[in-house]
Parts: sequence; structure tokens; C-alpha cells
Amino acid sequence: MVRAGYLWERTRETVGLTMTRSDVELAQELSDLIDLITPFAIQAANELRVPDALAAGPLPVERLADRLGCQADALRRLLRTLSRKGIFDEVEPDVFALATLGQPLRSDHPVSLREANLPWLPFVMSLYQLPHSIRTGRPSFDHVHGMSLWEYLAANPRDAELFDRQMRSISGFEAMSLAESYEWEAVRTVADIGGGDGTLLNVLLSRYGSLTGTLFELPHLVSKESIVDDDRLSVAAGDFFVDELPRGREVYVLKRILYGFDDTKVLALLGNLRRAMEPGARALIVEPFTRAGADDPYFTHRVDLLMLAVPGGRVRSVEELGALLTASAFETGRVFASATPAIEARAV
Repeated sequence: MVRAGYLWERTRETVGLTMTRSDVELAQELSDLIDLITPFAIQAANELRVPDALAAGPLPVERLADRLGCQADALRRLLRTLSRKGIFDEVEPDVFALATLGQPLRSDHPVSLREANLPWLPFVMSLYQLPHSIRTGRPSFDHVHGMSLWEYLAANPRDAELFDRQMRSISGFEAMSLAESYEWEAVRTVADIGGGDGTLLNVLLSRYGSLTGTLFELPHLVSKESIVDDDRLSVAAGDFFVDELPRGREVYVLKRILYGFDDTKVLALLGNLRRAMEPGARALIVEPFTRAGADDPYFTHRVDLLMLAVPGGRVRSVEELGALLTASAFETGRVFASATPAIEARAV
């Protein structure tokens, strides 16, 4: 590592031989790991729509800056920074292209992540106070903002819109994957509980003509006129912890719902869901699960810390979730692969 070698030589000059080259290489590796600049640089590139502007091919930075309304030197510095992370390529001096790793940042990419991982300020503030969550086991979001995530979203429409955009970006490719990985052709009725803007149901109804769907969401979310674009999609409003859920559907989907809550609230939700379901009806729980052993991906644990700090939930193992399902009169079935794993449970 050239940079580490340079630092090691400087160390020798300034403090003597108390450190080895390996010490400095480790420090550089840790410095890269705790980098805070890259997420915000990616956010800036996304907001400026740089990936979209480079989708058709490389452009000189001056022409790109004119097209995007940016100051050319500042844009050059942004692109060079992200080129070192593999997002862009400087194919010639001052000529930049969108690299392979940056392709999912395009708005029109099949699994676009342009808005999926924005360093959203309320989350950033909560993660800054992560020690509070580690000390107490309670969400730092509540500590920072004086209210829960859900109360905050209801009270702050602009932030709620940004949050919805993130969820919509994540939900798009998950919906397409789930539509292909489950036997929907044998299903006639489905309810998406806490289904946001109806992305999943719209994908399912567009692919399966005999399917009808019901979206259940909070009143301030289902009031959006844009949420319904199919006459086979109906909408019901309420709080899924306490209000009656749509009854008699064959399949109920809870996508990225349970991991946002502690066990007590999960049991309350599952109990309410079970009361709406007839024996033999199925629930699909779609969210990350922890796995035993070294093959448990880092992503899962990263999400687990986010759930701790923000909504106060947790990522569970299949066995942990199975115990909650059993306690709520469900029979745990198969786990199947999708963009996000899913577990099937039957009402007994």
C-alpha cells in the first residue's frame, strides 16, 4: 500500500520506530471502514442526478457540470472521490463515466437504489446517539426526537415523504422478486399489511390477472390518491396493532414489518392478524433473518443495529420468529429465497 508506506516513513521521522508498517496499514484499513464522507458523497451525486446524466456514456466534466448546473471544479472533486470507490471511472483526464458498481444508482435501473440508502438526517442523528441504545436497549430515535419514529413521521410530512421514497426504492425490487418466488397463480386473495404505497400489490396484480388485493395502512398514508391504480386493489385504513384487519384472505403479507418492533408488539400484531385469518390461511413474513455461523452476512447485523436505534425492533432468527408465530397459533412452514428471505406460516 503506497499510502500506508508513506505514512510509515513519516512515522519513523516523527516518533521513531515505535510503530511497524503493519500498524499503519491497520490504521488505514480502519480509517476506510469508519469513513463518513462516502455515504454523503453518494447522496450528493444522487441528488444532482449524476448517474442518470452519465447513463448514456462518458462526458467531460465541464459539459456534465453545464448540464447539471454545477460548478465544474467542485463536481470534478466529487467524481474523483467516488471514482476511488468504484462508483465512477475517470476514463480520460477530466472525462468521467458511470462504473459498473454505480449502475444501480440510475433512476431507470431494474433494481434502482438511487433513494434506498439516503443518509436521512433523522436516522443520522439517531445513529450518532447509538451509545444510548447500547446502554439502555431502547431506541435512540426516541431519545433524540422526543417521540417514536412513527409519531415523528405522522407529525413531519416532508420527512415522511423522504422516508416513503426510501421504502419505495427498497420495495420495488423486493416486490418483483417475491412475485416470481411464490406460487401466486394458485392464490385468489391477498392482503398486504402495512404495505406502504401499494408497490407490492400493484406488481402482483399486474402479473396475476385472477388475483385481488387489499392494502392495509395507516390513515394518513392510504389517503394518498396515487395509492390505487387497479380496480382489483382495495384499501383499508387503521392501526394493525388494534384495529380489525381484512378478514378471510388466503395470503397475508407482512414485508419488513415485524423486525421494526419488540417481541411484545410483534405478539400483539400476530394475535390481531390471526383473528382475521381462517384456518389454513397463510402469512408470509418477508424480512432479513439472522443465521448461525460465519455465513451470517454483515448486512443483517447492520440492519439489526438500525432497528435497535430507530424503531426499537430487532432482526430475529427463523427459530426466534417461529417461537413468536407458535405462540400466536401459527404453524411455521418453509423458508424460501427471495430478494429478501421469507417464511411461510399457516393459521391453525
